[in-house]
Amino acid sequence: MSATHSVTDSPAVLTQSDIVFIRQQAQAATQQSHSGTAPERGRGPTRIPHHSTSSRAASAASSRSVSGRILLDDNSLTSLGVHLDIIMSSINGRINELTDAIEQSIERTRNQTNRTIYQADAELERCRTLLAQMKRLESDQKEVLRIRDRVTALRRAAEALDGRLDRSRHSGHSSAARSHR
Repeated sequence: MSATHSVTDSPAVLTQSDIVFIRQQAQAATQQSHSGTAPERGRGPTRIPHHSTSSRAASAASSRSVSGRILLDDNSLTSLGVHLDIIMSSINGRINELTDAIEQSIERTRNQTNRTIYQADAELERCRTLLAQMKRLESDQKEVLRIRDRVTALRRAAEALDGRLDRSRHSGHSSAARSHR
């Protein structure tokens, strides 16, 4: 016969939620001991040892309490320990899955950020090239305006010279005609 142990359920040792949790898990462990399987967590049932004597003891122990104490025998404690180990394993597995998902998300975000930075750098370089071309065109525009102004000034000078020549011919032609008479 296995020894029976008791755990105080006073607030100094266990909170009310601890007590409720222990009782629920002891009952779940007892039910699983009867069926021989662990709760399904998306990966199929896990076999745990089947002890008919321990299931009866666990059932009895989980329902008994003596003046603020939870009574558990060795077999029910073992069943409860196995049950809690399975739950911890499931929790750790889920934590690992979530950690992997987070790492993948971070990697995708990093890759997307790197692509965005690369594209932004390419666009900045394109803007620099366009600005350099614009500066060259503005410089060319200033040079063309300067040349156009000089051509305009030369045309005016040529027209003025042509006008003087015409006047001088016209006045020279009139004076030559007067002297021939």
